[in-house]
Amino acid sequence: MMVLDRFIDAVLEQRPNATMAKGVPIDFPGSYRQLGEEHRNLFDGTFPTPVAVLNGEALSDNIAWMTRYLGHMQVSIAPHGKTSMSPQLFKRQLAGGAWGITAASVQQAAFFARAGIRRILIANEITAAADISSLVGMVARIPDLEIFVLADNARNVEELSERACAAHARLNVLLELGVEHARSGVRKDEYAIGLAHRIHGLPGLALAGIEAYEGVIKRDTVEENVRDVTALLRRVLFVANACEKSSLWDCAEVLLTAGGTDYFDLCAHYLRQFASALPIRVVIRSGCYITSDDGDYAEAIANLRRRLERNGIRCGSLRAAIEVWGSVISMPEPGLALVNIGKRDVSHDWSKPRAVKWRARGDGAPRSLEADEWPVTGLNDQHAFLSVPENSPLQVGDLVGFGINHPCTTFDKWSTLLLVDSSYEVSETIRTFF
Repeated sequence: MMVLDRFIDAVLEQRPNATMAKGVPIDFPGSYRQLGEEHRNLFDGTFPTPVAVLNGEALSDNIAWMTRYLGHMQVSIAPHGKTSMSPQLFKRQLAGGAWGITAASVQQAAFFARAGIRRILIANEITAAADISSLVGMVARIPDLEIFVLADNARNVEELSERACAAHARLNVLLELGVEHARSGVRKDEYAIGLAHRIHGLPGLALAGIEAYEGVIKRDTVEENVRDVTALLRRVLFVANACEKSSLWDCAEVLLTAGGTDYFDLCAHYLRQFASALPIRVVIRSGCYITSDDGDYAEAIANLRRRLERNGIRCGSLRAAIEVWGSVISMPEPGLALVNIGKRDVSHDWSKPRAVKWRARGDGAPRSLEADEWPVTGLNDQHAFLSVPENSPLQVGDLVGFGINHPCTTFDKWSTLLLVDSSYEVSETIRTFF
């Protein structure tokens, strides 16, 4: 953690280019750290809009929720770092018991390693020549760096072996299983078992476990999703048992990993059933839990809670921790308000943001809005179209706080978010590196 602490210290000592960093006061002369230390209030009139905030109490509660869950299920987590790309949040997750951090690319993994993360799971196949060179270079250069990569085809593992040997490095490889008409991963179990034998037999590679991603399964109902997710997990167990029977593991600890957004409870339950002569580590990879949201992810967690409660497990709930605040800039016709947030500020790939709070100009604490009380009917690049009653008290210049859907594609729109408490006092600037 010392390297991570030094990295965080260095980025907080930098001075923001306030004309480019959304949400930072345009005339602020100090460092990112100093902005947090001033303990300004979000509503003191000095913050430009739009501005993104993280509720620090909700973040802490969500990390504690996951820590309790991991302890109960006896599994580990390597949260997806692509969610926030924030070393400050990684530090909180690691302090809460995260086993490692998951990357989506070699470039992300290189950034994590530079920041001080020393256990990284790259949840993707690595095939580009430059990426493979960077990967084996990192492994050879940083003695305490532990990296896992995915593989689903023989051509790729042969090139990984060749490059690893040339760099005098050894790569931990996870065999990826997939489903038809979806993303990467072996479709046929017979091929997967043959590929496992091939990985085991190649120099410079170590077969370290099996990986799958159940989030690619999108059926018409939750029940159908559960059915097909379960089928995928049973395939993981089948292939893992075949590897065990043939003594193919090249590791001190067998890693079985799945579990993204919606079904990490099923992944934990089924993958824990694997038995090996070696120690076993089951790793889930949800990244969105740290903030949750006010929409699709919250619904997924509600479904997860119901499944757990049917089995007598009560784990409480996650709290939405992200809000994006904008100003009402126009009310040009009855029933319509335009707010200065848009597709460049909030996620819109799952569903539209939701107006969750309102603060009249100069009017104390914000007030909560009922669900869909003022629905967002459309988004432009820089505008949200808000449907409001004709007798609404909303006025031009008021502030509206929006809850988001899908944390990953909101974080990536912000280089700086403000950590606030329940009274919206700013205590820290949270930096991201997309």
